[in-house]
Amino acid sequence: PILVICPAILRYVWKEQAERWLPETFGEGRVQVVDKGSQNLSTDARMWVVSYRMVANSKCGKFSKRPDGRPHNFVIVDESHRIKEWS
Repeated sequence: PILVICPAILRYVWKEQAERWLPETFGEGRVQVVDKGSQNLSTDARMWVVSYRMVANSKCGKFSKRPDGRPHNFVIVDESHRIKEWS
């Protein structure tokens, strides 16, 4: 599974493009866009897409591991230059 961290406005773009270009891996129901910090990561998803703000505001590193407690296989940080602007 892959964790994508990106600006909030790009979350659904990531979902749409993953489903479009890699349908056998990220077909219907395999990409979860997290809209609220209170949402849990789905155990059925192969990709989770969250915003920078959610990661920054998450309690206890909620998005730092997969639902099964293991580390993410891959983490994609889109627009990573935004990290330096966190305050």
